Amino acid sequence: MRHWKIILTLVAIFVAGTITGAVITVRVVSTVANNRLNPERWPTAMLHTYRTKLKLSPEQIEQIRPAIEEGRQELRRVMGTAVRDYVGIMQRLDEQLSPVLNDEQRKLHEQMREEIRAKLRQRLGNRPPES
Repeated sequence: MRHWKIILTLVAIFVAGTITGAVITVRVVSTVANNRLNPERWPTAMLHTYRTKLKLSPEQIEQIRPAIEEGRQELRRVMGTAVRDYVGIMQRLDEQLSPVLNDEQRKLHEQMREEIRAKLRQRLGNRPPES
């Protein structure tokens, strides 16, 4: 029982490492996901991957470029539709939730909604969803 300080220190180090690892993992995964799903970066990344892994010639790259651009435009459209659908669902949910909440809860709920809107604007690069 006299080694309790050592055990407690080791447990604290383990917990701190776990928390730090979790935070770093969430940030890295979020950044990678945002970059991969960004339709503006998608063609460049895809061309680079195809060029290096398939060892495409410059002529082949030029031949597939229009298809990749078409895919980018379709991806933007699909993502815009998904964002609009999400916003519509959240608005309907808010309309159903609002009558149930008291004044203090409504204020807190509005703050929560504004945080969500800010994150969505950040992910969209401060641009509205595509029509």
